[in-house]
Amino acid sequence: MAFKIEHLVGGVTQVKWQAQIKQFVEDERQDEPKSMDTFILDFFHPLTTYSVLCEFYVKEIKMKKRVYTSQVKLTWSVKSTKDEKHHKPCAISVIVDEGETMELNLAQGSWETAEFEIEKPGFVLSSQPGLAPISMGLLFMIKFVSFDEKSNFKNQTDMFVEQTNCDIKFCFEDNHQIGGHVDILTAKSPVFAAMFQIGMQEAKTGQVRVEDFEPDVFEELLYFIYAGRTRTPFTLSLAQSLYIATDKYDIGDLKEECSKFLLSSIKEDNVISMLIWAERCFVEEIKEKCIAFAAKKEQVVFLYDVGAWNELMKFHQELSLTVIQRVMENVSDSVNWFN
Repeated sequence: MAFKIEHLVGGVTQVKWQAQIKQFVEDERQDEPKSMDTFILDFFHPLTTYSVLCEFYVKEIKMKKRVYTSQVKLTWSVKSTKDEKHHKPCAISVIVDEGETMELNLAQGSWETAEFEIEKPGFVLSSQPGLAPISMGLLFMIKFVSFDEKSNFKNQTDMFVEQTNCDIKFCFEDNHQIGGHVDILTAKSPVFAAMFQIGMQEAKTGQVRVEDFEPDVFEELLYFIYAGRTRTPFTLSLAQSLYIATDKYDIGDLKEECSKFLLSSIKEDNVISMLIWAERCFVEEIKEKCIAFAAKKEQVVFLYDVGAWNELMKFHQELSLTVIQRVMENVSDSVNWFN
């Protein structure tokens, strides 16, 4: 099936694709079954080609239920040098087989979902040749920043970067200061709006003392307010620090981006460390995802993150018992599938 592309209001483009996933035979289990195709969006840039990949991971198969781990990735390339600043998406989501909406996160030049499970009853492991492909319906919603929004962001960002016409100063240790603009900050954060009301100390002095965040983290927070994006790509450490800052200053869209990045960054070698962080910072969604991940990957998790596991056992005993309980439940379910 060819791609069906529709441009909606608000800078949103809808792309429908019926992926055909090749089935595999017994001696091909090391190869991940996948489907890849390309489409072109000419609404903003006539020569921007998008490659979309949908794949299954055989290693996570649940034999009885025909449940597979899958992932969707989307990359783009430009075949023209006339416009180096071509329009790139600012947000992408996808619905797979009319299920729940999943966000794609930008990582190393491509947008991708976190791993997700999908049930495919007709998708079989078989030694028979000539297996028919399995169809998977994908509906992408690709959001672009409009030209008016882009111009407005640029003007605001230039004011912040050049520190011109600032009417508030954020003060750190060693006399380090970062300037800002009350109108812009109050429009984005209800916390800043309350802070800069007439009669408040910050409004009287034109200064805000920041003691709980490093200057580079706070500057990224402010940069997002002005530019609609962070200045530097997310790292695990930066996303964790920004998550706490966005929670304090109630900047919902950046907090959501941090959360998505953190959820997609859970790996065997960091899951216990991230679990401890989520417990300390009361981030329930990430805490629950870490517990579920550790329960599924119990054979390797504890080998990768021994130091963090020891810390969990020593200082978070109740939480460590929860992890062990979930591991045992997962093992029990696996035994039942094969019986």
